[in-house]
Amino acid sequence: MVELRRLMPGMTDECFETLERKGIYSRSTDGWRFCFRMTALERWKGVWLDGFEAQQFCPSPAQTCAPSINELWISFPNGGEPTRQETTDRLYEIEFIGRRTLKPGMHGHGGGFYHEIVVDRLISAKPLSPQGNE
Repeated sequence: MVELRRLMPGMTDECFETLERKGIYSRSTDGWRFCFRMTALERWKGVWLDGFEAQQFCPSPAQTCAPSINELWISFPNGGEPTRQETTDRLYEIEFIGRRTLKPGMHGHGGGFYHEIVVDRLISAKPLSPQGNE
């Protein structure tokens, strides 16, 4: 638990207590999202990379989103994500109201992202060219 606290400095005490009492599988995937202190709601705009095992957001003024950056994992709770294209590594111009984790940690697939950004209300999402074909 000491190592987990070091790796996840933004996790709430309530979540650590649950883990200590019930174990790591006690939280559903959506439950983990709400274990972290978040910023206030704000309007975000940028590029979303919808890739295989990578759901990445690159804020404006970004025109593309490279999977190697691994800054912001984007999540759409309650099925609020836009209709997706079938192409892998698809880029979308996206605007939404959402929150970001306050402190860096290990978020997203394999814990490979510093922060998670949660989309509370999608405003728009427009498909762009597939990654690498702009």
